[in-house]
Amino acid sequence: MRALRNAVVTHKKRNAEMLKQKKSEMKSTKINKGMKKDQNAPKRPATVFFIFMEEFRKTFKEKFPDGKAGPAVGKAGGEKWKSLSDAEKAPCAEKVLRKEGRA
Repeated sequence: MRALRNAVVTHKKRNAEMLKQKKSEMKSTKINKGMKKDQNAPKRPATVFFIFMEEFRKTFKEKFPDGKAGPAVGKAGGEKWKSLSDAEKAPCAEKVLRKEGRA
């Protein structure tokens, strides 16, 4: 029984050593595949939700001037967004289209 246990341990050690060797080979031959991000590239347009949140933050700060920003505003904005119907979300969608230059 002891011999079997020793055989398993030595087998695991060999596998671990082989993995280390393969990793070191991969690191040495690895070519930088990822392209660097262009700093001058145009940014993506804001989504309808982000346009809604811009307006919501203003009204939230008016209602709760000493309230914490960040998580409280985000949670309240998310809940409000979920409760809005498509007709109530339409003005924000129009603003997105205007900003993109589609409408």
